[in-house]
This record gives sequence, C-alpha cells and structure tokens, in this order.
Amino acid sequence: MSGQIISPPKRIRAGEARAGETVYQAQTQGVVEVVATMVLDNAFVHVLGLSDANNPPTTVVMQSYHRNKSSGTELTIKASFVVEKGNYWKVTIDDGSPWIVITSVSWRPNK
Repeated sequence: MSGQIISPPKRIRAGEARAGETVYQAQTQGVVEVVATMVLDNAFVHVLGLSDANNPPTTVVMQSYHRNKSSGTELTIKASFVVEKGNYWKVTIDDGSPWIVITSVSWRPNK
C-alpha cells in the first residue's frame, strides 16, 4: 500500500438525550432519533414525529406503524427524522397503551 493515504474514520457524535411527549425548538438543523419498545402481544403501535413552525407542532413528518405478532416477545422500533432550524418538534405515540414505551429520543444537531 505504498503511497496510499488512508483517512481515519469519522466519529459520530453522540445524540443529546430528550424526552418523548415534549415539545422542543431546534436551534440548528438536526436529526431526531427515536427508539420505542412494545411488550404486548398482537398489539399495534404508531410512533409519530411532528415538526413545523407551530408550538406545539402539528405536521407529521415521520410515522412508523408496527404490529407485534410474536407471543411473549418484545418489539423494538427505531426511526428518525430531520428538523429544520427554528422549527418545533415532538415525538409521540398514537396509542395510549401502557405497554408501549418511548425508550429513547436523541437530538443530533448539524454543526
């Protein structure tokens, strides 16, 4: 490999922890990453990402709809969406079941 320059891998910044069911305003453009867990058999979950200039936001920009068909298993859902600078955003579950939990929400600002 003489004369070949190999660049080191770029580091991925850790996301900043956020809470579900809470409205935030983006100071920069960035990405929201969501993880939700469902532990009820044969149940449906609808994870929504909302973002726009309104507080609270009303425009659905991400939706992830799943059904847990396996008996006695846990289903993990991962999704993400982009938020523009200045917009408000929120992650919510369109099912009030206590068996469906937003396990993590993180914010990765573009710098």
